[in-house]
Amino acid sequence: MPHRLLLPLLCLMFVARPSSAQESSNAAGASGETVITVPIPGQTATAEVELFLPPGVPRVSSVLVFVNTVIDELLFDSRWTRTMCVRARCAMLRLSLPFLPGAPPSAQVLRNAPLGGGQALLTALNELARRTGRPELGDAGVLLWGFSAGGNFGPTFAQWRPDRTLGFVRYYSNLRGIPVDVSRIANIPALIVAGGADSVAGIEDSERAWRAGRAANAPWAFVVHPGQAHGSAQGILGSTVFMLKWIEAVLSTQGPSSGSNSASSLARRFSRDSVWLANDATGEITVVPRGGAGDGDRVATSWFPSEESAASWFRLRGACASLPQHWAEEALGASARRTSGPPEVCEYSASSEGGAAATLRLTFTQRSLPNGMQKVWADSLRKGGGTPLVGSQDRAFVFVNAQQGCRSVVARRTSDIVGLVRCGPAYDSAEAARRADGLVQRLFGRQ
Repeated sequence: MPHRLLLPLLCLMFVARPSSAQESSNAAGASGETVITVPIPGQTATAEVELFLPPGVPRVSSVLVFVNTVIDELLFDSRWTRTMCVRARCAMLRLSLPFLPGAPPSAQVLRNAPLGGGQALLTALNELARRTGRPELGDAGVLLWGFSAGGNFGPTFAQWRPDRTLGFVRYYSNLRGIPVDVSRIANIPALIVAGGADSVAGIEDSERAWRAGRAANAPWAFVVHPGQAHGSAQGILGSTVFMLKWIEAVLSTQGPSSGSNSASSLARRFSRDSVWLANDATGEITVVPRGGAGDGDRVATSWFPSEESAASWFRLRGACASLPQHWAEEALGASARRTSGPPEVCEYSASSEGGAAATLRLTFTQRSLPNGMQKVWADSLRKGGGTPLVGSQDRAFVFVNAQQGCRSVVARRTSDIVGLVRCGPAYDSAEAARRADGLVQRLFGRQ
């Protein structure tokens, strides 16, 4: 498979496994790796299953399952993932299922868990519980991660056995028409990651699935990794930290143990006392405590189990996700074009009469202000020459620098400080100010 071209490039950065099969541990109860083969019901092929037990963890509380499509091996072998599983007390399992490229998607075991792959996973957990002397594996809840075709295994397994599913991650995946009943899995956390330049899986199917889940108030999140193609090395490297933060938060925020670590028990213990909701259009992140008003338009927000995972989502998507091309054209004109720059900065340039370029620059600083500091922040900007933006209630201030030919707006949102700078010809004209201020209002979600 073409994905194997990634392995030589990334193995030195990720790999933490033993250097030979003989070094893998098969002793009962020992930490390390155990490999077994189990039958797949209704199929002539078998499934190979590899288990990793984190060292120093006498009893695991969950199992993180990677569905084999080659690229998953990078995460299974990653030091980052294995260190995370020590903290979250999760075993890791790699499930290798046959891929039948000639069969329709709904008939592929790798894509559709009820066709036998799901039962093979449960059979393997029971057998591994016996072989390793770790009985908790037999009824452990699972969080499933899958890439491309393997990304369909998570939601189809969750639909088949919601009682055993703690969550799932769809990475650069497309359901290819396989039906998923969202009502059966609406209580299960899900993370859906798409590549901005993925011509194989695309973006639309992932976004459509996310919006369907959020419409049902499912705790689901969605992000587009800008510029990344299907199975790209940069894509998996750039998104690993974000995915692991989300996975760890889901597995670690289950509340006090009731003595059982079955998925149904863990689901009852999952705490949503404080969750973070991120607006897909504006990038604004808000925290919703118990008894809060909720998240308004659910289909426009992603659900996150921790502040760290929400902030990592923002960094992965980049600043330009909050300033799409058509918004920039409305502010600068039809000739607006994005210029290259770091992901935390979004800048557009547009030609104008006389040859001088007009520019629009958007920046975000991740910083929330306590209630007692909000007035201090506003007073400091006012003393620095800022003029309150009309209607902003001292949450946004305007600065004009005639020497540099720029007009700036600094705005405070729930989780960050936004800077919008318009420079160039007619930078402070009434029309330019109206357009820039309208953009600020959009970033506040008011248009």
